[in-house]
Amino acid sequence: MSGSTSIAHALPACALLCLIGCANNPTPSWSDTAEAYVRADDLPSAIAITESAMHANPEDPYYPARLAALLKAQGDDFFQREAWTLADDRYQRANLLGGPDFPSPEQERRHAHVKTKLDQPWPDIALHLERAWRADADPQCLHRLALGWDDFGDSTAAMEYYQHLVELPSPPPHLQLRLAALRIQHQDFDRAAETLTALLTQQPDSPSALALLAQCHEARGHLDDAHQLFQKIAEQNPDKAAPWRQLADFCQRHGRSDCLQIASQQLEALSPQERKLRPLR
Repeated sequence: MSGSTSIAHALPACALLCLIGCANNPTPSWSDTAEAYVRADDLPSAIAITESAMHANPEDPYYPARLAALLKAQGDDFFQREAWTLADDRYQRANLLGGPDFPSPEQERRHAHVKTKLDQPWPDIALHLERAWRADADPQCLHRLALGWDDFGDSTAAMEYYQHLVELPSPPPHLQLRLAALRIQHQDFDRAAETLTALLTQQPDSPSALALLAQCHEARGHLDDAHQLFQKIAEQNPDKAAPWRQLADFCQRHGRSDCLQIASQQLEALSPQERKLRPLR
């Protein structure tokens, strides 16, 4: 690291003594001493001690990663990136050399975090998260993998991880909805309907789930079932334009003129602002 982040910080006498003590005695540890200064809101001392620990432990990736986080807290963007880069290099080297802690699930998670801070390509980050999840079934890694592949645009990979998530106890409804929506995009209407049916056992009046299930019914040719659901959503949300518009569009697609007339009248009864602005939630 450059001298700009080195002991250029004016250390108080007690911090300098801790530096000397840590260099010669493993107790207290470098990290414990640095974190004590963090808790005391003394970032310059914490940064100086952590950087010294980084130099004293040239193979350990923890210290440059922690230094980067401290530099971020101080607002030092340039040297923060330099520290993240060094941490990434050390993790790569440690993984190649192997050892009792490499690769471990925790080290894989930390390496993924470092790569995220460096804005490295998502597939490179996902590789470490995948290894960590396979090793200890960490649901946080699973969640990051699902969202990450979804954001990356690989819906096939995203669905795999969303499926694992919804199989966990009490899955969040928004994840079930997203999985169902992706399955509909892939025209896998049967499996989408299974996911939505499971969600509706917990939230029977969820308008989003009902609307997606209606789409599944319509795509499979179950028009009466789809009509019933679109009608139910509209009647449960009489002051919102979106469900009436959904119902009207459905009736128009399938030549159900009586229903189309009723839905159109309901839309007209809403104020222009309501018809334009209020979506179904």
